[in-house]
Amino acid sequence: MLATRKCICFVLSIGRHLNNKSLVRIAITIDVEEEGLFSGNYPSKGVGVTNVQRLDMLAWLTQEFDLPLTLLVDYPVAVNPQCAETLKRWHTDLGAEIGAHLHPWNTPPLGEKTPLDSSTTPQETIREKLRTLTSAIENGTGVRPTSFRMGRWDFSARVREEITKLGFKVDASVAPLKRTPAGGEYFLSSPEPYWLDKPGGLLEVPLTMLPIFPGTTRLAHALYRQFPNGIGNAAITKFSSLGAVGIQPVWHSSPVMRQAVRLHQRRGGDTLTMFFHSSELLPGASPHFPTEQSVRRFVAKIRSFIEWLSRRSDLKGTTLSALHDSMRQGL
Repeated sequence: MLATRKCICFVLSIGRHLNNKSLVRIAITIDVEEEGLFSGNYPSKGVGVTNVQRLDMLAWLTQEFDLPLTLLVDYPVAVNPQCAETLKRWHTDLGAEIGAHLHPWNTPPLGEKTPLDSSTTPQETIREKLRTLTSAIENGTGVRPTSFRMGRWDFSARVREEITKLGFKVDASVAPLKRTPAGGEYFLSSPEPYWLDKPGGLLEVPLTMLPIFPGTTRLAHALYRQFPNGIGNAAITKFSSLGAVGIQPVWHSSPVMRQAVRLHQRRGGDTLTMFFHSSELLPGASPHFPTEQSVRRFVAKIRSFIEWLSRRSDLKGTTLSALHDSMRQGL
């Protein structure tokens, strides 16, 4: 009888321990795009998309951990028949969300020179490019995208206006604490998802990046506002590497990724957003991963992080649009 009671107490103690795990939602987002961007060039045509087939290296995320991916697709990928078939398989068999990722330099209509900065691109041009991209994704995959990320993190007011009109539910173009083409506008953004207008409208899901010491962000941003072309610009440009932590596996080391989770949870956060590029899975398509071995180390790094996260948390995977719907329902 005593042994039975001890056994019951042991089981109950395990149950209490498991129940004490904090709930963590994670959205794993991948910019599914052409090769050649890390060279500093932005070609409008003739780009390769062979990297998309390498997405199969990540199937374990869904098969083993029940973490669906959000695949944010750009125009050269969407109009490639082989890529479209791969994306359809990911959507049908693995529950991946197919979202949109706008590269204005290679999405029609194309002029002699397309500005890289959306704030200098005519509103009508942005509108036409977004319509072209959305239609190409729907025609290629059969899925109407409802999540979006702007290339180069260039989330201007013009882009926001147009994706709202097109019925997108989620934007994921904000990288807190990082110098982007949008300047310092989103430098102080929360790392947690938030409604951009009314609750239930357009949801912003920023990357999980947060300051090591919270007060330093406002100081860096104040310097930027006061001296935008000098010391202030340098302050916010360097901040993401010196004063911030995050869970982005290309930008951050494994210890930094784990520290970011601890800090985020300590500060009340329960949603994590990870991102990387599909081309980073192809050896030589990114300067970070020149060889097959380096790519496999990168994938192993992601696996190690997910395994660690699942041990310490009640881990739940979500796509961007599913996150919108759950937040809208108050879950």
